[in-house]
Amino acid sequence: MKRLFGKSIHSLNLALILALLWGMLAPTAAFADDYWSLSRSGTAAMKVQLSTPPNFSNSRQLVNVTSNTAYNAKIWVKGTGSLLLLVKAGNWGATIAQQKCDASSGWTSCSVAFNSGSSTQVTFIVSDNYAGTSAVYVDDSFLGTAGGANLLQNGGFESGNAGWTMSTTGLWTIVQSSFGSYTYQGDWSLQATIPSTPTFSGMTQTIANAAPNTSYVGKIWLKGGIGIRLLVKAGTWGANLGVATCSANTSGWTECATPAFNTGSNTQLTFVVSDGAPGSGGVVFMDSAFLGSPSGTNLLKDPGFEDGYVNPWNIANKQTWVIDNHGVNPPQAPPAPVEDGTLYVHPDGANGAFTSIRQAVKAARAGTTIIVKDGVYAEGPIYMTYSGTASRPIVLKAEADDAVVKSTIEVYGQYVRIEGLQFDGESQYSGTPGGSAQCDQRECRSCRCRRQPLQGLRRLRGHRRI
Repeated sequence: MKRLFGKSIHSLNLALILALLWGMLAPTAAFADDYWSLSRSGTAAMKVQLSTPPNFSNSRQLVNVTSNTAYNAKIWVKGTGSLLLLVKAGNWGATIAQQKCDASSGWTSCSVAFNSGSSTQVTFIVSDNYAGTSAVYVDDSFLGTAGGANLLQNGGFESGNAGWTMSTTGLWTIVQSSFGSYTYQGDWSLQATIPSTPTFSGMTQTIANAAPNTSYVGKIWLKGGIGIRLLVKAGTWGANLGVATCSANTSGWTECATPAFNTGSNTQLTFVVSDGAPGSGGVVFMDSAFLGSPSGTNLLKDPGFEDGYVNPWNIANKQTWVIDNHGVNPPQAPPAPVEDGTLYVHPDGANGAFTSIRQAVKAARAGTTIIVKDGVYAEGPIYMTYSGTASRPIVLKAEADDAVVKSTIEVYGQYVRIEGLQFDGESQYSGTPGGSAQCDQRECRSCRCRRQPLQGLRRLRGHRRI
């Protein structure tokens, strides 16, 4: 196979990234009309058909609250047009708070803070108060205290319209994506639009820490209308050591794996995903790549593509092979690296803090401490790929006692220290490829530290059960 892979994706400029992420690839016949995800999370969302003049119809819930308490009301919107988010006292009483929510091509959050005052019930309302001719999608509705539980029933609409009262049901409907999730884990995946005639292009990553004379396997998860070829090569582009030709389907994720192979004298290997599988072309999504011994550590960096368009992945044709988050969040440039500094994470982004641990660890370099404020962080897998030094470790620590992480943390870098975080054992990401958790379960729950032994990772301290 001829080598057609280009230079590092790190050199791709921001303008091209944004163009790629927002729709250069047209849907193909392999998928239904809702090929682009209609939901921010899960597979369901609420669709609001706007009209001119506006109907002033709504979808609402009556919610029990605690009096004289600070609350947040929030929805995520996507589409063309605007909606009004309101909170009223009691059962449709006086308006306590309201916010106009403008939708766009990517999912945008819209929120308003309020105090319940003397009310022990409030009405959470989404209303079509603005003229339009298109549809707006709503997902992940929330009402609760900062960092607290969601008081809304069925806020993500995964149970249809359960819990919601819709004043005009013909204009307010629950829609379901026929394709479902575009990721196997996390928010990001690799999407390839493969032509009928294969070009033998794709994606590569070279690792330099393979163990010689060891049994290894290469894997990646697939979903879509066309298959791929998976290869592991000796060195930077040598002989094929492991090869698999795998098909995919649109109904669920399928694991593609090479047969086990021996690394021989090689300490450097190249992981390759390419087109060239039988078929007439189509779109395929890929996620959670793995290279290593069958029950050992994953030697690939950023195997779930959660860092987006940054090293270490090399992509040949960035117009047909796209690392994308499929509208889960607006695409962002990687944060500027910070050495020997202090970064903060806060659920609401107060005082310029990061809103997610994932973004903060992307920025942290040697000598940097990330301080996590109290709150609940449910982000999917968090990959710590950068290393500190013996004298300048990267430190991820809780500021106080109530920074709760409902995610797994996978540590690939060396000299990384984690302190004081509470790990909630209900993380939905429990099947990360490449090995099971190595943390002491008496101290740390759902914490996946993927080095065994924990090379360069100092003792986890301050963890406690939840």
